[in-house]
Amino acid sequence: MKFRILTLLCCLSFSFAALAQASGGQIRRNKQNTTVKNRQSKPRKQSEPQVITSLPQIETDNAANLKKYNIQIAAFLEIRNVQSMRDDLRNQGYDARVYYDAPKRLYRVILAGFNDLQSAKNYKSQYLDGSDKFRSSYIFYIQDGETFFIQ
Repeated sequence: MKFRILTLLCCLSFSFAALAQASGGQIRRNKQNTTVKNRQSKPRKQSEPQVITSLPQIETDNAANLKKYNIQIAAFLEIRNVQSMRDDLRNQGYDARVYYDAPKRLYRVILAGFNDLQSAKNYKSQYLDGSDKFRSSYIFYIQDGETFFIQ
């Protein structure tokens, strides 16, 4: 049954593509899901590409400034997400920090840091494990530039 449905969908897709190619690519779907002909469009004016000369900056901690064991609550590729979360946490009274993990190209949002593993585990189990907000928190440490997670 699934194979028949997939075969039918493929045939319909191929038929529509062939119809569009035969009509010179002038067939498209409108919002009401009906087929209409494209209007003749004027060529768009080419704009100059914008060159980004500087990237947004954010204060990050290097591994030497972190405690041995840190609790990460989020990791992002984009700096604007990091800034937003860090600022929200600081407004709620947390001393949130950001660590840039260069090998993985990730910004890690750190909620707390500890010198010993047991203190980090106690804090995580007491304050974070039952919280929906921090349910994806991890304890990590950095050794020789590598980030290692503890569960």
